[in-house]
Amino acid sequence: MTRKASGRRVKPVAVNNMQMALASATKFTATELRQLLLPPQDALESMRKGAATEIQWMHLASVSAIALSVEHLGVVRHLKAQLDEADNVLAVIRQRAMKTGAWVPPILYGHEITAIQDLVRLHKFQAESLSAGEYRAAWQHAAAEVTRVGGRHISVTEQAAAC
Repeated sequence: MTRKASGRRVKPVAVNNMQMALASATKFTATELRQLLLPPQDALESMRKGAATEIQWMHLASVSAIALSVEHLGVVRHLKAQLDEADNVLAVIRQRAMKTGAWVPPILYGHEITAIQDLVRLHKFQAESLSAGEYRAAWQHAAAEVTRVGGRHISVTEQAAAC
């Protein structure tokens, strides 16, 4: 079999395997944790005020999917009951918010606020306990699971375009 030469030379990329392994094995820094936890905390606050956008609901749904994936992968365990409750509450909230066919910020009941607060608190605990590589694996598992059940995951660039 012959290949047509394109005339381009591909330069090898220097990879420091030790640095890559270390980056995956280390825990998040305080700054990284703040960046990771800020969107769900903001979404929780907006939900409590009855002013949440659909994107903020998506942040919480993403946190729920990732937290359930962390539980499934066995990295941080014994939180499934609370996480399942929060996931179910988020589904009910979405149904209520989309009753008219378009997103209308829902007013939450006390038990719904408590379930979402628990979700954000447990996600923070998980993120503090995981390495970056474990978190990435849970994120990938969550994205695959959402797709598997017929859902859709949205990239950050798609979110920015929607705003």
